[in-house]
Amino acid sequence: KLAILPNNGVMSAADVSALEDFVRMGGKILAFYSTSLRTGELALVGYQIGDLLGLAWNQFTVDEAFDAIEIVEDHPALAKAPQVIPVGAKAVQDVAVVAGGRAVGVRASADGTASGNAVIVASDAGIFITNHMASATNLAIDEVQQLLISIITYYAPEAGK
Repeated sequence: KLAILPNNGVMSAADVSALEDFVRMGGKILAFYSTSLRTGELALVGYQIGDLLGLAWNQFTVDEAFDAIEIVEDHPALAKAPQVIPVGAKAVQDVAVVAGGRAVGVRASADGTASGNAVIVASDAGIFITNHMASATNLAIDEVQQLLISIITYYAPEAGK
């Protein structure tokens, strides 16, 4: 039902094809940060699953003003998530939202000022989060845990039992 890709930076063409088949059969993806940026030969090519998840990679960045994720658009997978999610890691992938994707969460500063920079992109295939949410720094934050539980239990309700 749900493939969780915490930071699978290297993906072969066969891996990408398997994920496309998984989604075609009704599966959903929750992916993070650098997932699929490099081929099996380690060439940096951008998000190989970007078309599937509605985003394109621009560059890696460290945003010193990035203190939180602000939810800016409703999505059922985020229904149980806090509106503002503090982050412990300022490293983030800068992305463009493309056809099929919607920016539902953006970078925000400590004072709550939201930017136009997408951090959570939703599509029919699932959710991509451009920050490394699976890092120990982020996983220690209650709101991050709530966000992940909200997404996981939406796509795989039995995971919450």
